[in-house]
Formats: sequence, structure tokens, C-alpha cells
Amino acid sequence: MHPERTVVRVAPAGELDLATASALELQLLELRESGFDRIVLDLRRLTFMDSTGIALLLTEDRRARDNGHDFTLIRGSHAIQRVLEVCGVSGLLRFEPSRAEMAALQIASAPAASARAETLPPPELAAR
Repeated sequence: MHPERTVVRVAPAGELDLATASALELQLLELRESGFDRIVLDLRRLTFMDSTGIALLLTEDRRARDNGHDFTLIRGSHAIQRVLEVCGVSGLLRFEPSRAEMAALQIASAPAASARAETLPPPELAAR
């Protein structure tokens, strides 16, 4: 867990399956009851997820929406994302970019932003 004021990032590792889903579900419930309005579930460290894990993600998403809370996911490995796609649930869940993805997006858009700035007239000419 990585708490940040009213936001907490939970990063389970290993397998999210019949044997482990109830422990994660209990932890998420305790976090909501502790006052966290926004939970980010980071799937990057998962190596396996079965239908019990998928059901947990859908249940947590529904609970958050019903209670006006925010529940988002950080994409997992290709294998984890593929499971979500094959089961038809990846479009139902809300994903947010990881910090590394955000940094990459900022780097990728920086040259384009500076190129646009160069084509604008200087402020003193733009006012005329």
C-alpha cells in the first residue's frame, strides 16, 4: 500500500485468484472504511489472475461507483491485460496511466508543444 492523503495505491504481487482474492477484498474494504475516497489498484506486479480476480475488480468498480468513490486500475503485464480483454471486461474498467507512462507522455508531447509555440506570433504582435 502507498497512501497519499485521501488516495491510496494498492499493489498486489503474485497471483490474484480464488486463494488470494478474499484477502485483497478485505484490505480494500478496510481502506474505504478508513476514509480513502480514491483507491488505485496497481496490477503491474500480478503474474496471474483468474475469474475470481476479475470478479473482484468488477465488484470493487461497482461499489465505488455506487458510493461515489473513485476506483481505478494501473495496467498490468500483457498477460494480465489479455485476460481482461478475452473476458470482455477491459472496456468496463477505468484505467489510469502509471507515473512512468505519464512521464513518457510528457516527454513525447514536449517537442510538439515547443514547435507550436514557435509558430505563434510574439505577444506584442498578437495583440494588434
